[in-house]
Amino acid sequence: MKTKLSKIMSRLVMAALGVLLIANPSTALQSLIRFIGIAIAVIGVFGIISYIAAPYRGFIATAIFSGSIIAVLLSIIPIAKPAVIVAIFPLIIGISIAVNGIVGAFEAVSLRPALGYWFVPLLLSLLAAAAGLVIAFYPFSTMDLLVRIVGVILVYSAVVGLFMTVTYKPPVNKRPPKKGDVVDITDIN
Repeated sequence: MKTKLSKIMSRLVMAALGVLLIANPSTALQSLIRFIGIAIAVIGVFGIISYIAAPYRGFIATAIFSGSIIAVLLSIIPIAKPAVIVAIFPLIIGISIAVNGIVGAFEAVSLRPALGYWFVPLLLSLLAAAAGLVIAFYPFSTMDLLVRIVGVILVYSAVVGLFMTVTYKPPVNKRPPKKGDVVDITDIN
């Protein structure tokens, strides 16, 4: 019963998170970026502390210490100004998707003599390149849309999971267990 209750609670939390993403995507995205910045800062601080506490400080420890200092310094940007990361993130993602789509289009054209259906990968690659350009040049509207899509997927997944959890009845084993059978003790009444 406890596992069923915990599954129901986790599905409700997932649905609430999905509704939050749908209702206010930009605030949710900024909060996520701020959280990631805090996590990077904590990891960096632990790296610094472990370097200071270490009895031996070799090359690898010094490199980790330097990386930890850089991580702490770079984490200031997402913590203090998450909107800057929100503004840059779609541009980087959009350009990388567009470049990947263009490379895929060239690959599809080069496969033309070997494949009879080369136009399908060409069309999909061109669509990916166009989607990447839309993400790069209309970052805020596309990021809000993408966050909302993730929210809808979370709500859908939570509703389906909640339905499955509430309506699932474990199968009843008609025969008693034999010697050597694996028995789940949570199913014994």
